[in-house]
Amino acid sequence: MTKETVMSLPSSRSKIQRLTKDLMVQWSRTQEHWNDPVSRRFETEYLIPLERAVVASAEAIDSMHEIVTRAKRECE
Repeated sequence: MTKETVMSLPSSRSKIQRLTKDLMVQWSRTQEHWNDPVSRRFETEYLIPLERAVVASAEAIDSMHEIVTRAKRECE
């Protein structure tokens, strides 16, 4: 495993979180013009689960980063 791989985990986590935040800001703007049962279903079926998945992914990435960093240290 290279140093770049270890360093890319936190970077990937930040990028995923930033892009999801941007998506949710855009969704909020969209709701100003599209607020009906279909939009609420879209939010419930897709966006809320996506936010939850991003939180879980960030936690998993943090764990992987810790494990990879520890393994790298032990192999040096």
